[in-house]
Amino acid sequence: MVKGEHDFLNFRKTSDFWKFSEQGFPEVDAVKLKPDAKLEIVPFHEAHRVQKNQRKSKIVHFFLADYLFERVWNQPNKAIEFLSDFKAVFTPDFSMYTDMPRPLQIYNAYRRMWITKYFQDARLRVIPVACWSDENSYDFCFEGMPKNALIAVSTVGCAQNPQAKELFKQGYAEMKKQLTPAQIILYGKRPAWLEDDVVEIEPDYEKRFRK
Repeated sequence: MVKGEHDFLNFRKTSDFWKFSEQGFPEVDAVKLKPDAKLEIVPFHEAHRVQKNQRKSKIVHFFLADYLFERVWNQPNKAIEFLSDFKAVFTPDFSMYTDMPRPLQIYNAYRRMWITKYFQDARLRVIPVACWSDENSYDFCFEGMPKNALIAVSTVGCAQNPQAKELFKQGYAEMKKQLTPAQIILYGKRPAWLEDDVVEIEPDYEKRFRK
């Protein structure tokens, strides 16, 4: 990079001590979830509304439109300063749409793993989130993810579209094959075919609907 240039790709912030996958994705650490753990979650764009004395019991999630948390990538140190008040965070899951060019999908997969590792270096407790698009993403989308560990997934955006439902089902099977997760957190509506013992989290829109 040019000397003095803004580090907009976070290249200079990458530690020399990180481990990387064969394709160059940062390898992130595993976390554990207690069997009786109570998951009180809050979306990132609303987390500032949580009183400071209540934040240690909350987990921040990023199952949102990307523009609502893009600043986490643009200003990671500022994000850490804010998120350190909370119990834990989920990985910011930058979108990987099937109609996105493959290089953009790879870039967002890289950003997901980079921000997770950077947060972990800052002693944030980060729950890794697995994301995929279609079978063409399977050779890179799980790179750097911990194996035999806690993994979170989301069905947000898959509930109504038959094709999206099928892609989630196929990707979920591939995720289990490659990562063999010890625990799974599911954010969103549970698919009828899913028989696994997962920790279910009701999405924010469902809570608002019930209210």
